[in-house]
Amino acid sequence: MSDMSTLLANLKKKADPEVLAVEADPAIPTAPAVEVAQVIPAVATLDPLAPVAEYQQYTSSRVATCLITQSGKRINFTNYQFYTKDSEIISYMDREIKAGLRGFRKGKKLTATELDPEAAKKREIIDEFKASQEGREFGDTKLASERTTALSSDHVAN
Repeated sequence: MSDMSTLLANLKKKADPEVLAVEADPAIPTAPAVEVAQVIPAVATLDPLAPVAEYQQYTSSRVATCLITQSGKRINFTNYQFYTKDSEIISYMDREIKAGLRGFRKGKKLTATELDPEAAKKREIIDEFKASQEGREFGDTKLASERTTALSSDHVAN
């Protein structure tokens, strides 16, 4: 134990006096002030209800075909279509189509909900149901005793 205490004493003697002063009186660093006025206008311009175009559509003149980018990424067209949100593939396809690649065209940008017909149909059915349920009140029409009936021997199957 004495070796350990002498080692610690020697380390303290060799230590920088500024470091020892910080250890004796540690100061909590303060974070720089954030200017809220600069952040709010940028957030306020975003429309949360506007659909965000995520996927770029490309079409092919063949039912199924495959292209390979310079970096080795595969672009598989199925049923004449290919959708991507990878910026590298989008720039590659745009460059190749502009250079004269035959049989391929750039389509429109689509959202994820536009790509999934089942999700769009689900949303349509739910919206119709909600519209049909407007104005209805649930739970106030009958008392609990009127909703439940006691079972008699006639209702029980033998």
